[in-house]
Amino acid sequence: TEIDVALADPDSSPDDLRRMGEAVRETIDRCERLIEGLLTLARSEAGTGHEEPIDLAELAGDCITDLRARAQEADVEVRPELGAAWTRAEPELLERMIANLIDNGIRYNHAGGVLSVRTREVGRDVRLEVVNSGPVISQAEASGLTEPFRRLGRGGGSFGLGLSIVSSVVKAHRGRLTIQAPSSGGLEVRVELPAGVAAG
Repeated sequence: TEIDVALADPDSSPDDLRRMGEAVRETIDRCERLIEGLLTLARSEAGTGHEEPIDLAELAGDCITDLRARAQEADVEVRPELGAAWTRAEPELLERMIANLIDNGIRYNHAGGVLSVRTREVGRDVRLEVVNSGPVISQAEASGLTEPFRRLGRGGGSFGLGLSIVSSVVKAHRGRLTIQAPSSGGLEVRVELPAGVAAG
């Protein structure tokens, strides 16, 4: 539509064409993100491929570094507590899972909010906890967020695939996912996976 409107007007100025180009580029970028998310969801539902020893703490640290600028822009303080937590997993899927959780914790927060990211070993399991401050939501609403294309109305720019991918990756790695909505607001997300042997 943007293209048709711009080309149908013989008096379109260079500024009009530039605005049209920017709108088309934004639409293409959104489509690419949607396709990438759907492909990741399909891949994780098909099961894992090559699994290897991997430390949740190291992956979480990398994801925090990658998303630090977004957190600063949103005025969200990230508080990592990353203890060694070795498991066996497909690294790319696990990294996407952690990045989605941290991204959600920033996106559905508020200015001056806090995002805690913790990893540790618990018996025969390893645990990742991502807890963010934010608006109060119901437990029923929180529990439905793992369904594809379900998202909180306050989160702009997302397709509602983030927690669907998380849930699918957890299942593919024989883990457990728990999502709680505290009365104080925000979300508490816990991922538990079977513990593995450290590399090396």
